[in-house]
Amino acid sequence: MSVLAELAARAHRVAADLSPGDAVATSRFVLDTVGCGVAGSGHPLAPALTRVAESLHAGDSLDARSRVALAATFAHLDEVDAIHTGAAVLPCAPVVPVALELARRRPVTGAQLLAAVAAGADVIVEAGIRLHAPTLYARGLWPAALFAPLGAAVTASLLLGQDAATSARALALAAAGLGGLLSADELGAGHYRLLGRAAADGLAAALSAESGLRASLTLLDGPAAAALGQRAGSPTALPGPHLLCAAVKLYACARPLHAALEALDELRRRGHDPSRSATIRILLPTPTLRFVTTDKRPSGPAEAAASAVCAVAGLLADRATDPGFFRAYDQIRATELPDVRLNGDPGLDARYPARWGARVELCGPHGIVAAALVDDARGGPERPWTDAQIREKFLRLAGNGWPRDEAAEWATHCADIHRAGAGMVAEWAAGAPQP
Repeated sequence: MSVLAELAARAHRVAADLSPGDAVATSRFVLDTVGCGVAGSGHPLAPALTRVAESLHAGDSLDARSRVALAATFAHLDEVDAIHTGAAVLPCAPVVPVALELARRRPVTGAQLLAAVAAGADVIVEAGIRLHAPTLYARGLWPAALFAPLGAAVTASLLLGQDAATSARALALAAAGLGGLLSADELGAGHYRLLGRAAADGLAAALSAESGLRASLTLLDGPAAAALGQRAGSPTALPGPHLLCAAVKLYACARPLHAALEALDELRRRGHDPSRSATIRILLPTPTLRFVTTDKRPSGPAEAAASAVCAVAGLLADRATDPGFFRAYDQIRATELPDVRLNGDPGLDARYPARWGARVELCGPHGIVAAALVDDARGGPERPWTDAQIREKFLRLAGNGWPRDEAAEWATHCADIHRAGAGMVAEWAAGAPQP
């Protein structure tokens, strides 16, 4: 069986076997992703992205593909959407907009919607694990964009009622356009558009498969192995959906920096003031240095979110969870901070990619004054946020143009959506802000 056929079969098993408890857990990721998307609609790049989409429709309302592309892009713009660190992919931003789009247009129960989200996210993670996604950064590839079309295609395929064979064709059509080059300098809109395009391509692939179109089922066996320089590994065990091992993010910056910010917080709790140090030395798993910097004068919000200097500035200002802080990148006073340095750490390398830890050292003129080690940032299955914390994050992010009482009501319905019939799901999906 080809890799794509295996992924399709796995997705259908995940959807069929999703327990009520796992469905509730999946709804938390849906809630979190929608909050990220609402926040992203207020990002400085959002108006230009929207104008481009509208200009292609000559004044008509946006089509489903354009809405999904914008929604997926917005969900990642502020770097606060969920991540699966072991596979180095974003499992939710590409699939939740597809699920909500189809739920507005077709009769879908809450259980079906959550099963499709869990299965789509599972395919992104499984593809990332089997094709060694964490190593792809060194090759200049962005795994999140590379594998996102597969998850979006599976989510759409399941909500369209397709069988496993048709889902495999949808995956093949989605795989035919896989790509996602990681910039070596400016991130900007080009970086973010990749994820939106991937989600839209996945939706189109599932609709194409429904119309009988076909593509090679061996694209991940031969061509992808040649392009990526490595063959796909064996299927992983299926004790439960991969999505449940993803992490909900707290800080609005690159994920490798989250453990460092927690370590700085720990040092502050011990009575140390990082701002008074001569140097703040941040040690991370060496592969993650590919997508973080010590840029003191970032050229945009994306570069600010990738900068350890800006992340430290945000923490010391108690605004590291606020996307607005990184959006105002030209106002961050990095010159008033200690010297921030980044280094790889062999000890942390041994735990990567299962753990994205950090060691932070506060240094004075004569050496290390204090240090703290965080094995991995909070938000994953071993150190999860509570339901109340996830809801509060949602309400904080959704405050960008969504009245708090309406957002709170929507969140309450989301918590019970696993029990909802098609009519209630359609109303609930329509109630979420759309691009």
